[in-house]
Amino acid sequence: ARQLPDPVLKGGVSDLTATGDDLGTLTRQNDTQFTVGISQAFPRAAKRRLRGERADAESDLAERRLITDRLRLEREVGLAWLDVWKAHEAQKLARLSEREAQLQVETMQIAYASGRKPQAELREARVALELLRDELAKLEQDDWHARSTLSRWLGDAAYRPLPDGAPPLPDPPPLGALLESLRTHPHLDIAAAEVEVAAADVRLAKQAYQSDFSVEVGYGHRPAFSDYVNLQVSVDLPVFTANRQDRGLASKQSELLRAEALREDSYREHAAEARLNHGDWTRLGARLAHFDDTILPAADARID
Repeated sequence: ARQLPDPVLKGGVSDLTATGDDLGTLTRQNDTQFTVGISQAFPRAAKRRLRGERADAESDLAERRLITDRLRLEREVGLAWLDVWKAHEAQKLARLSEREAQLQVETMQIAYASGRKPQAELREARVALELLRDELAKLEQDDWHARSTLSRWLGDAAYRPLPDGAPPLPDPPPLGALLESLRTHPHLDIAAAEVEVAAADVRLAKQAYQSDFSVEVGYGHRPAFSDYVNLQVSVDLPVFTANRQDRGLASKQSELLRAEALREDSYREHAAEARLNHGDWTRLGARLAHFDDTILPAADARID
């Protein structure tokens, strides 16, 4: 993008007779001439430098998008695997509950046979058992769906047995540090690169007010006269700026404002999502601790 444009080769015939007895002749008219030449445009050095900077910004934007795509793939695979693990672990819990419900039915049958429990309670225990079995069937279906989704990324490996235990997941950083690190989030990196491209477009639009020039060198052959050489220089005349350059610059400045606003909006979106998920993680951790410390011990005592 920083280089001069390619030269242009030109050639032709001029002053060729179009009427009369010498129609179409190439040699019997003194004015007929054959020309060949080369023209070269010379955009201003500042324009070429800015075009290079814009190309660098576009390349950087593409690289950041590639990095983001790779991270997105890792995230999607991880989330899909966690869905499989969740369904797998839920099935193990459901089977434990099923065994407990089966014991409850057997207990009710003994109590009903001995006249200590009415038939309705026995039927209620059987219904509870069958509902648990239906829940287990649903979890098996969820497991199949989750593995099918995971196979989109891993193929047949998605159907392998899972390892025991939960995957190690580190605690997130404090909310303040998390929000501060968002400025380097891959999505924000892309938005920042888009701002750089838009800013480069603005700088290029300002250069449109400056004239460029081109040079053309030609050689002419005249069969009846001496050959000749010509040299021409062309210069742009950006005199109607209100209809062209002003509008182009205003358009690029609006696109820059849009890119900056989208970058800020992306940060706010991610910050809101971070606050929500960090709050959920904190509250769910407290609920989990309450289950481990209070609810599960009471439930174990009740089962005993």
